[in-house]
Amino acid sequence: MYISLETQWLDEFLKRVWYLTVKKTLDKSIKKSIFLAERVWKQNTPVDTWLLRNSYETQFSSLEWRLRNFREYAPYVEGRVGFLKETVWDVENRVQRIFENDIQDMINDLVE
Repeated sequence: MYISLETQWLDEFLKRVWYLTVKKTLDKSIKKSIFLAERVWKQNTPVDTWLLRNSYETQFSSLEWRLRNFREYAPYVEGRVGFLKETVWDVENRVQRIFENDIQDMINDLVE
């Protein structure tokens, strides 16, 4: 007597679970990263009237994020003062650690 099982649906199910797990982890890492970048850049933005510091806009969607300052004079202030140039490398290194830690946690959860 032979028993035959169709595993095609199981393979597809596992692929979807893996995709959703990875996507969820990356979304979480992206959210942490953008809030870190926004906090650091706001702290380093010069304050005269508070308009520039309060003009950051964060947009987040699945696996994508944007952080921008919508004041038309922001590039000129950055060019003159360089407030973001000093913090970009620090933020970049911290963002890399966020992704590394979250991905390692995801792998550990999947192995357990």
